Amino acid sequence: MKQIYNVLVHADASLPSFEVLLLLIILTLCLLFKTSRIGLVSAYLFAYRWGWLVFESSFGNNQSYIYGYTVFGFIALILMVISMVRNIGN
Repeated sequence: MKQIYNVLVHADASLPSFEVLLLLIILTLCLLFKTSRIGLVSAYLFAYRWGWLVFESSFGNNQSYIYGYTVFGFIALILMVISMVRNIGN
């Protein structure tokens, strides 16, 4: 737990400028066309990818963190898709 805290406090994240620009374009288009759900999903995917980059640079190939990050990411993604599908019918 202390290692995770140190990573979060001392993380030096450098994000690829192409990905930041792509996210801004996607979110702008989603706002213009009022497709907020697609914007939320794309923001989640980009944030998940950038989190992966931070963990990869901080922990390296430590399998327990990779599995935990992947499992919790997929659980969040599945819950998000279920919530979006349930709300479409209402």
